[in-house]
Parts: sequence; C-alpha cells; structure tokens
Amino acid sequence: MGGIAVGWLDLQRFIKGLLMSEEVKEHKQGKPWKIESVCDTYDEAFHLVQQINEMSARSKNKKLETKIKRRANGKFAVKVRLLKDERKESTRVG
Repeated sequence: MGGIAVGWLDLQRFIKGLLMSEEVKEHKQGKPWKIESVCDTYDEAFHLVQQINEMSARSKNKKLETKIKRRANGKFAVKVRLLKDERKESTRVG
C-alpha cells in the first residue's frame, strides 16, 4: 500500500512540474453580449434576428453578431454584440 501512495505523490509532482514548465496561457474573456429582447417563441426570436441582421448589413459602420439562447423558463433571448474589428475601431476613435 505504501508503494501506491508514493507512486501517486510522484505522479502529482511530475504533473505539477510539467504544468509549471509550460507557458501559462491567459484566457481572455470574449466580447460582451447584450440581451436585445426576450421572445415567447423561437419563431419570434428568429424573425427579430433576421431584422437585426438586415439592418446591420445596411449599416456601414455598425456590424453586429446575433444569437438566440433558450432560457430555462422556455423563452428565447435574442443577444447581440459588435463584431470584433468594429469594437476595436470604435474604441480607438473615442
């Protein structure tokens, strides 16, 4: 039994050594999403997303990403955010 415990400790030290020797990769948080609307049905949410995408396509300086997320209560949240490149440009100007 003692051999198993020593082997386990050696394995833990080995793994810790590997983790410490590798470069630590920092996970950056993604762009923030804003809840645009909450709909009762998926069809309503999908229709709203289509409208937002059409307006975004017509706009020269504001391109948006959209997504639909189902909530625990059975409703559907329509979320939007600025595209990555557009956010960088808007923060540089201001």
